[in-house]
Amino acid sequence: MTNPNPILSLRKQGYQGKGMSLEEFIITTYCWVDDVLTDLLKRRRLRQRGIKPSLSDSEVITMELIGEFQGLDADTAIWKYFKEHWKAYFPGIGSRSQFAKQAANLWAIKQQLQKQVTAELGTINDPIHVVDGFPLPVSHFKRARNCRRFKEEAEYGYCASKG
Repeated sequence: MTNPNPILSLRKQGYQGKGMSLEEFIITTYCWVDDVLTDLLKRRRLRQRGIKPSLSDSEVITMELIGEFQGLDADTAIWKYFKEHWKAYFPGIGSRSQFAKQAANLWAIKQQLQKQVTAELGTINDPIHVVDGFPLPVSHFKRARNCRRFKEEAEYGYCASKG
């Protein structure tokens, strides 16, 4: 029996709203990722040769999911966070470059996980699938104070990539 999808349970209340500590959320997410990964691979091995990584693929994907949920976007930030705060849960955590390479090599598996999550959430037929990650201007900076569009939602934003 597979564990309940933590993503589905968080959709409504968030892990804090469910009375779930971050520790429980990490464990639940790991169990879900490991179960789904086992179902996806169906006893096939991802690596045919080479040195076995110190972290399991389930651990790396869990770290990335939790890191993204915490607002950490870069591999470096995720690795540093788990190295400093959760080393007891991920004792095999090695160098940052090793973590980044392993995470990058799992892109096809992460796509399959994303497909499964969208299917379980029922958003596969949703007309909107992409959300921008940078602020969209709704008014010129000088006129922002008097602008009536999106008064409740809009804020002053900054996008480092746009200058």
